[in-house]
Amino acid sequence: MYVIRDATNAFAKLDHTPADDIAALDKSLRNLTQRAYIQTAGRQGRAEAYPLKSICALRLMYTAFQYGLGRGQVAAFSQYLQVAPAGALMARAEKVDGGIRPLSPIEEAIERTREGESFDMGFAMLSDGTFKPFANWNADQPNATVDAILGALETPPPPPVDAKFDVPASRLIAELMAELGA
Repeated sequence: MYVIRDATNAFAKLDHTPADDIAALDKSLRNLTQRAYIQTAGRQGRAEAYPLKSICALRLMYTAFQYGLGRGQVAAFSQYLQVAPAGALMARAEKVDGGIRPLSPIEEAIERTREGESFDMGFAMLSDGTFKPFANWNADQPNATVDAILGALETPPPPPVDAKFDVPASRLIAELMAELGA
């Protein structure tokens, strides 16, 4: 388990943050955890404790926030990263008592990073003005069964993408896990 101070120290070292700016970084991370959903795992003393997956999600959210994405987009990105998609055909899963549980995108990202995969995550702005978070899993192979199921669905194609914001998620997660000793 980690507290925000652990994340602050790791982010500061990875980003080469000057000593004078570490307090501002800590405040930014605390504010980000208040503005967007971050899963906690209890408390360590008076501080909220977070699992590794939450600290990794915070790293990606902080990067997006620093780039200039708005609070709404960062909150949507946070939700996307930490909530397992309902009924997703492509999601990885883990065995639990009584069945399987789909992994959230950040859990899958950590797993793929540990396997040495390289991928991006981010946001696409569609031509209708909506934002859609995405994970670019490069290692995914085409699956004829899934393609047939998706082809049978009578849904209109999504609007074209007008702009994309990519985060080098695998690199950021790998660096953070190394810094945290995870």
